[in-house]
Amino acid sequence: ITSLSLFYDAAFPPKRNRKKARNHLVVVQIIQAYNYYLYLIYSQTITVNCHIIFLPILK
Repeated sequence: ITSLSLFYDAAFPPKRNRKKARNHLVVVQIIQAYNYYLYLIYSQTITVNCHIIFLPILK
């Protein structure tokens, strides 16, 4: 199962699965937002640590 097929199933669900698909789409959006949030924190932490490590060397 690819993410594209999951997105297609969520966007155009069969009538009987519409509610389940809508719930699935919400869960996917929450997971993506959480992953993005973690990525932001992680990338900022790396940047700050690099500055702390390399600033004394550059001076």
